[in-house]
Amino acid sequence: RDPQGATSQSGITRRDFVAGTVGATLSQLVSYQAAKLELNNKPKPATISKLPVRLDALPPKSKFLDNIERLIPQSALAGTASSRRRSPEFVVYLTAFLINYDEEWKAWWKSQKTKVPFTFANTYKTNPEERAAYVKAQFGDLAAALQVKVNQVEVKGLCKLIFESFGEVTAAKYQSAILFAFLGPEEQPKDLIANILVAELTAKGVEVNSTTLLAKVDTKQATITEEVNIVEVPDQFLPPKLQPAGLIPVYDAGSGTGRTDRWVVPAPGKAAVQTPPRGYMPFLGTDLGFGEPGLREGLDDTFDLFTFVLLALAGGSASAITNSVLFPLDNIKISQQAKSNRRRKAPLLVGQSDEQDNVLRGIVACFLSAGIYGIIVYPGFEFGKLWLSGQVPIQDAVRYRFAFVLLSSASATAVACLAAIPWEAAKIRIIAKPFYAKSAFGTVGRIVKESGVGGLYNGYPPFAIRNVLFALAKFAVFDYFLDALRYLDPGFPVEENIVVLSLAKGAVAGAL
Repeated sequence: RDPQGATSQSGITRRDFVAGTVGATLSQLVSYQAAKLELNNKPKPATISKLPVRLDALPPKSKFLDNIERLIPQSALAGTASSRRRSPEFVVYLTAFLINYDEEWKAWWKSQKTKVPFTFANTYKTNPEERAAYVKAQFGDLAAALQVKVNQVEVKGLCKLIFESFGEVTAAKYQSAILFAFLGPEEQPKDLIANILVAELTAKGVEVNSTTLLAKVDTKQATITEEVNIVEVPDQFLPPKLQPAGLIPVYDAGSGTGRTDRWVVPAPGKAAVQTPPRGYMPFLGTDLGFGEPGLREGLDDTFDLFTFVLLALAGGSASAITNSVLFPLDNIKISQQAKSNRRRKAPLLVGQSDEQDNVLRGIVACFLSAGIYGIIVYPGFEFGKLWLSGQVPIQDAVRYRFAFVLLSSASATAVACLAAIPWEAAKIRIIAKPFYAKSAFGTVGRIVKESGVGGLYNGYPPFAIRNVLFALAKFAVFDYFLDALRYLDPGFPVEENIVVLSLAKGAVAGAL
């Protein structure tokens, strides 16, 4: 050191060293983020049909669900898969129906507002779009879980349970007729629907009986399908909006069409179609996915082989180039540590020293080590985070997001270090013993010959621990940058500046 301690033995100032290190790290993360930006521009699915199907998304206490369990045959309880598939319209409408008329479901649904994860709480309060998407996803997860249950029950018993549970409430009784009309033609309780409608119309002063209702034929009637709004979900965990009370199911005898006789729910005319009120989100039949417990994709549709390869190339090239540019500094550091008994000034430029002190010796091993590390760690982190999030309900994916970030970054880094350390060992050996072998590949071969394959992994624990600790901080900051920005400035136009912000969060993560 000089008297002020500002200059290292190599003649490079601390400020230059720190600036070079930070700049290289920034460029590495910016290159990685550039690849992610291209992926983010790929079209994403407009529905949530890939959400997990988890039975723990259902209310923990529900007499209705207890009664459902009693109706499930022993074959289903034993694990035999059911071939029944209730229509998405029926499942969606039943979910909304229960939230409206079952007091336990209504109270549970309302309580979900108080269970928004603290990491998402500020965004939930300040960002209407994010809040709406969150509530819609919660509703979808609930409907998907309920769908698994009702698929296991015979439709006759299910309809009887619904009618007996809610038939005493006039509004619920009428809505149950609409609900049953969403069942498939072979499953509908046609006479029960007719009797419910007769009672409803009679109460309104309309003289009608079930025979005249069932005699109606309207084969050209436009009906509500899975592509039309089934219900409208408010963004504050209030009861969903059902079909209007004046909507009367129509009996379609299917004469001359080859269709089975059925009740249909007529679609509103064009004049009656309105945009959902502010704060309400339409929920379509196509928003509901069908699956069985434990069978879930767990990954975003955009994370395919192309995505993995693109992230691997971006991460590998950025890491290899950055570390290769900084390699002379690393070489100087290792040389001085290995030759501490020979304290002499290390060369600054190529050509200022003899062959033994060439600052580029070992750069091939450095390039391979860093490149392999980058190829594995960046796509591995994204894959791990998405996979972990896909194994739990969406509310748990949000609640444990930070843990998933840490776990996926640590796991990806540990694996990347395992693949990279043979070349890291070769780099150290080349710098410490310049004439140990003629090339990086020759160095690896000689180490294996002298010490066995295990010799390539000497020093793995400290190497992995160092990189894991760095990755934990880097990826945590990277993943939560936009959340922090929304917390500090709720009104900041994030979407309008997403490109700049994406680059900025990579820079901040690298700098910190």
